[in-house]
Amino acid sequence: MTWARGTGTCADEIAPTSKLTGIEQGRTAISFRGTAVDHGCGVKGTAAKKRVERVSVSIAHPLAHGRCSFVTGRGFRPAVPCTRTRYLRAKGTSSWSLTLHRRLPAGRYVVWTRAVDKADNTDAVQIFDIDSRRELAFHSIDDRFH
Repeated sequence: MTWARGTGTCADEIAPTSKLTGIEQGRTAISFRGTAVDHGCGVKGTAAKKRVERVSVSIAHPLAHGRCSFVTGRGFRPAVPCTRTRYLRAKGTSSWSLTLHRRLPAGRYVVWTRAVDKADNTDAVQIFDIDSRRELAFHSIDDRFH
């Protein structure tokens, strides 16, 4: 998509980036929060935050043989290949959150975050590994989850 910038135009081909910055689990809910920004066409600062159109989050409980059970708005989906990621829409864009009104059972989960900008560019998915048996510690996974 072409965007007006100054007196010229720019074909925005740069994808936004999203990041998971925190997870909080209470007695009856768990919340994920993060940030997203888009520097397409050299945009910086506040303008870069306004270019993010939407953020989606996927939460999966990995099972055996490359299969995952994905969290939905109502619970968990039956196991499917982990490559068939199911996303939930987060609230907000440059600063986003997703709250599930349930606790996650103890165990390991993989969280994918994905941002889309106004030019419909989608970021390379950011993947985080969380372990709800501990204090919801999470870390980025460098390679795609298989």
